This record gives sequence, structure tokens and C-alpha cells, in this order.
Amino acid sequence: MDKLLIVASEEGSRRYFTSLGFKKIHKALAEDRNLIPGAARLPTLCLTGTCLGSGPDKIAIMKARNLGIPCVSVVDHWSWYRKRFETGVDLLLPDVVILNDDIAVNEAVADGLPVERLVALGNPVLEEMSNRALKWQRDPISARNKLGLSLNNKLIIFVSESLAKDFPSHSTDYMGYDEFSVCQEIVRILKRNEELIIKLHPSEKDEKYDYLKRDRVSTLRHATAEELASLADVVIGMGSMLLLEMAMLREDIISFRPGSKNPFVGETMGATLKANSIAEVRSMIDIRRHVDSMYKKKFIGSRNRIKSFLSNLLK
Repeated sequence: MDKLLIVASEEGSRRYFTSLGFKKIHKALAEDRNLIPGAARLPTLCLTGTCLGSGPDKIAIMKARNLGIPCVSVVDHWSWYRKRFETGVDLLLPDVVILNDDIAVNEAVADGLPVERLVALGNPVLEEMSNRALKWQRDPISARNKLGLSLNNKLIIFVSESLAKDFPSHSTDYMGYDEFSVCQEIVRILKRNEELIIKLHPSEKDEKYDYLKRDRVSTLRHATAEELASLADVVIGMGSMLLLEMAMLREDIISFRPGSKNPFVGETMGATLKANSIAEVRSMIDIRRHVDSMYKKKFIGSRNRIKSFLSNLLK
């Protein structure tokens, strides 16, 4: 482990590295030449996550470049490939970017990243979820009791994301929708026996949806993908990675992105159901639909491929 420096500012990247078996993950870096406090010697390889804007990931890439240390970054989603490496008008690229699959490679090249630096090796988090799915049994009563939720109402989970802040409507990055407009649409169609539980993203504040809260609308911060998949009668989201994790456990996950400017990879891979309008969402709530694809087996072998790739670089 002393040969490998791992830096990740985002929770998703930290989960990615943890799923590979790595435990020593740095969120911040000292300014000394050894990259981390107390380092006896320079690492042989620098492994980073990615983030939008400034962050430890970019600092690590820059320091590795200045010190002549090979650097590998992972993109654990199917989005904003170029933007993750932008520093103003310039690109700050590592030596290699590990992507989830060939879909991601093609999208990254179209987004302006050089194909010679890209390699598709899989996603260990989704592989882990795939393995758990083999043993998973849905237990809505236990999950609801644990989280203090209703046993009587139909529970609709909305998976929130921080879109309005990161991709505002006045910017060129606007996605055509945001979490507020989507959530308000769902609230509008709730029936008397239905309750909306908004699953907050880790970066969102507890009070974010206070203006919407009422008897049958509440928020939830801490819950695993398994718990959410168990307790929910319906799961609705936009383009969150959490939707893809739950799609390993259920075949009725709804992606609702009205006015979207880009496709969601969940739909491309056949992992999620696509809803373009709130009328379609209402129809999917009333009459359950399911996807039928090979998605659940797509990422098997990811962990071994990635670790083998990194081991060869460490030799």
C-alpha cells in the first residue's frame, strides 16, 4: 500500500476504492513534496477520483505530474467526462482514465478526452451490488420499522441530486430539469394513500426540502440501497448512481427527467424505466412495469480487472 497513493474527494469515488479493497484513502493533501504528511518516500503510483471544480483529486494529479509519478483517475459514472478534468480553459489529465464500459469510452471521446488515455475496466461498486443481489431478499416491513416509516401507506422514494446548484438553468450545462421541478411534479400527483420520501444526496442539507414537507412528504438521509429497494413501493429518480445500484435489486426503477437534453445511461443499458412526463410516471405507479435486460451481469469481474491493471502499473 505504501507504493500507492489514493485520493478521493467525492463519496462515490471513495466507495469505488473501498470496493476494490483499499482502506487508506486521502481526502486532502499536504503541500509538501511527498504528497501526504509523514510519507517516508514518494508513491510509485497515484490513484484519484474526479470532481467538478477544484478539489484534492486535481491537486494530486498536478503534484504527480510535477514529480513524474504515474497517475490514474477513475470516473465512476457516465457523465461530465471533460468537465471533471477542466481547470479553466485547460485540461488537467492523468496518464490513464479508467471508465465503466465502452459506452463511457465513446461518450468521453465525444466529450473531448483523448482515446489513448481511456480504458474500460468496469465498476466494482456495481459488481458488489450484483453479488449482493444474489442473496438479497426484499423485506419491506423490517426496512420500514428500522427507519421509522409508515407500514400502511404506499411509499414512493424520490432519489434527489444537487442539480440546481451545480447545473443552474442560466448555464450552458443546464440539463433541462432540476431536482426541485421534478420533485414538485411528483408531489402534485400524490394520492391519499401515497407518501413521498425524498432520499437526500450526501451533499444536500437536511432543510433543503422543508418548503415541501407536509404529512405525506418527508426526507431521509441515511439508508442503504438495499433498505431503499426493500421499503419502497415505487422508486423514482433522475440520473443518480444510486438508481443503478438499486436496479441490481429491482427491475422497476423509474428515471424521470422531463425536458432532458441528454440520455441517461440507465435507460441505454436497460437498467431503468424511462418517463418523459408526469403522466407516464403516474401510469408506472399505478401499473407496475419492469425492464428485461442483462444489466445485472454486466459488471461481473470488474474488481479483478482493475486490480490486475493497477498491479501491472506498480511493477
